[in-house]
Amino acid sequence: MTTMLMALTGCWDSKPVDKRLLPLIMGVDLDEEKNTYIVSLRIPDPLSGSFYSAHAEAYTFSEALDRMRMNEERSIDLLHVSLVLVSEALAKKGIEDITQYIMRARELKSKVTLAVVRGNVAKLISDQSKKRKESSTEMLDLFNTSAGWTPNIALTHAWEVYRDILSPTADIVLPIINKGTETMFQMEGSALFHNDRMVGFISSDETMLYNLFHGRFISGIVEVTESASLQIVDANVKNQTSWEGGSPKIKSTMELKAIVLEAKAKNVLDNRILKRELEQLLEKRFQLLFIKIKQEHSDILMTGVIFRKKLTQSQIDEWENQLFPKLVIDFRTVVDIRNTGDIKMRE
Repeated sequence: MTTMLMALTGCWDSKPVDKRLLPLIMGVDLDEEKNTYIVSLRIPDPLSGSFYSAHAEAYTFSEALDRMRMNEERSIDLLHVSLVLVSEALAKKGIEDITQYIMRARELKSKVTLAVVRGNVAKLISDQSKKRKESSTEMLDLFNTSAGWTPNIALTHAWEVYRDILSPTADIVLPIINKGTETMFQMEGSALFHNDRMVGFISSDETMLYNLFHGRFISGIVEVTESASLQIVDANVKNQTSWEGGSPKIKSTMELKAIVLEAKAKNVLDNRILKRELEQLLEKRFQLLFIKIKQEHSDILMTGVIFRKKLTQSQIDEWENQLFPKLVIDFRTVVDIRNTGDIKMRE
C-alpha cells in the first residue's frame, strides 16, 4: 500500500488543461527610451477558433514573463510556442539575452523558429483583422517545411542561433516579416547577423540561393530567365577548399536539374541558351550575395565550417576578423535541362 501511495505522488504538481494558457507565438520588442523589453503572447482560444493576446513590460525578458504570469488567472505554458518574433530595433541591439533564456530556462523548445519584424511587434501579435477564414494556428504553416515553407524564406531555430553566436566560423540569417495585406505575414527578405546583432539585409532571391547552398531544397523553385520560366527540381552543392597565397579559397559547384515551364518566345528554344541563361543568373546573384556578406563580416554561408578541417585553433579564432575578409569563392553552376514537355527544343 505504501508503495502504491508513493507512486501516486508523481503528478502532484500537474494542472488541468483548462487551467493553462498555451500560446503559439511570442513577440519581443524593445522600448529604446526606457531600455525595457515588451513581451507579447498570441494565445489561441479553442472554443471560438480565434485568439487573444497578453503583454508585459520589464527591464529583463524573464521579469516580463513573470509579470505576465502574475496578472493572468491561468498558468502560462510556453512549451507550445513555435515562433518567436523580435523587433528590428532589438535585432540590431542584440538577441543574445533572449537566446540564452530559451536555451537555459527550458521553458521554450530549442527548435522554436525566430524571425525579425519590421514595425510594431505587439500590434502584429494583437492583430484581429480577418484576412482569410483561417484558424489561430495556420499562420505558423509559413515556417513549416511540410506546409507553406519555400526556400525563399530563411528558417532558423533557437539552437542554431545559440550555436552560431558562440561560433567564430558561422553567422545566421533570420526571416524579415511585416504585417500582410491578405495574409497575416508578408515576407521581406532576410536579416544578416554578425554574432548576435543584425548588420544587413538580403532579398528573398538571395535567401533562396543561401538555402540551396546549405542543401535546404524542395522541388518547385521557379526562376525566370530572358527566354523562359524554369523550375528547379533538384540541387546539389560540392565544395573544395585550398590555400592560395596565404588566403583561403573555396571552389563551389552547384549542380541543378531544371524543367521548362513556360517559354516567352514563340519560336523554338535552344537548350544551350536556357542552360547558359540560368547559370549566369545564379552566378551573378551569388557574387552579389558574397560581396554583401563580406562587407558586413557575416559568414552566413558557414565557409569557416567548410574550411575548418584545414584551420589551426589560432586560425579558427582569427577567421571572422582576418581570414574571412580574404576568402575567395569560385562559384559555378552546372544546369541540366530536362523534361521539356510539349515545348519544342533545339538539340
